[in-house]
Amino acid sequence: RFRLKRTLLLKTLESDEPMHIPDMKRTAKTNPEYQFLNHLVDKGLRDAIFLPVSEQSPVPGVLAFATRKPDSYTSEHLALLSNIAKLVTHSFGRTVKLAEHSRLAAIGGFASGIAHEIRSPLSTIGMALEYLQKSELPPAAEKRAALAHQETRRLARLLEEMLLYAKPLKLELKTFDLGAFLQQFLQSQMTLVKLRNQSHECEIATDNSVILGDTDRLQQVFLNLANNACEASPDGSAIRWKLSKDSPDQVLILRILNPGDAISEQNLARVFEPFFTTKSNGTGLGLGIVKRIINAHGGEIRIISAAGAGTEVLLQIPLA
Repeated sequence: RFRLKRTLLLKTLESDEPMHIPDMKRTAKTNPEYQFLNHLVDKGLRDAIFLPVSEQSPVPGVLAFATRKPDSYTSEHLALLSNIAKLVTHSFGRTVKLAEHSRLAAIGGFASGIAHEIRSPLSTIGMALEYLQKSELPPAAEKRAALAHQETRRLARLLEEMLLYAKPLKLELKTFDLGAFLQQFLQSQMTLVKLRNQSHECEIATDNSVILGDTDRLQQVFLNLANNACEASPDGSAIRWKLSKDSPDQVLILRILNPGDAISEQNLARVFEPFFTTKSNGTGLGLGIVKRIINAHGGEIRIISAAGAGTEVLLQIPLA
């Protein structure tokens, strides 16, 4: 392993530009940090071209081409190798995406099978507990029955989300005004946020917010994101929603900002992973389902979080 700090490899990654080193032996002598160059020189290599592969690849890296003679590569070589690097990067990116799709499909199939097996007995248990709650029970037994019934409802919700995540997503598309739809949705949530002494602030900063979408699915998206924002925000705070238009790309941008604690970098990198959650009663499927729905609409979702600035969810949805 070689350290990246203060090396030419890191400089290549940060600049996102190719780097040509005509004589690595000569260059390596100028800085003791260039251990990787010395390693290549020890292998008998002298001239090298380093090409960043971070633009289209989900995993950043550097592709190195080297020859045993110094001052061998010309500008024509640089252009040719740059094109080869782009092809390799694109192919690698597609391979990683296909592997991820296969992994998620396997998870979905497993989850679906488990959910179907558990669903029927869980329903029977739930009905039995509901019957018990209607009977005259000692206070301690009544409390335990109520707690057990609450847990069966939570498991039933988990099963429904597992089934929803596993099955193919079908959209019932129609043309509608997303701005008006958003305002109507937030109005329906006013009673719930008032219980926390919170509020939703909505700004529609565009005169055209007509999209082709599935209202039921998008309501599911908004409900999940609204619940997440409320749970993350302190009592008495406001969750801000802003809908605007990116004219060059002909997309709508919805920003949802909550003033709660920031999400750590480690957790932020995993928020869309199935079954990953930091909540004691969470399923870990909510944001994964949200991402699937937004992607199915031809859109994108991104989450930004920083200490002192809260957390912002950005949705991009194409205009009709």
